[in-house]
Amino acid sequence: MMFAGVIPPVLVAARWLWNRVHADERGETTEKVIITALFAALALTAATIITLKVTEKANSIPTNPSTVTTVANGGGGGSGGTLGP
Repeated sequence: MMFAGVIPPVLVAARWLWNRVHADERGETTEKVIITALFAALALTAATIITLKVTEKANSIPTNPSTVTTVANGGGGGSGGTLGP
């Protein structure tokens, strides 16, 4: 028979693949859930820090027109400008 030398290695490879597919994977799902939860917590922490920093910076911007320093009212140190009264 021509294929007699090929059949045993093919059977060995098929058995190896069968055993590999049906190997014990019980802890893998738990590990993936924990890692996903950690990444979600890190993302929420980063988003919270960014939001707090942006809000803090936005609240520090002056909105009262009398306290705003411009070139037109002498705050720029130059000879004035064309804006303002």
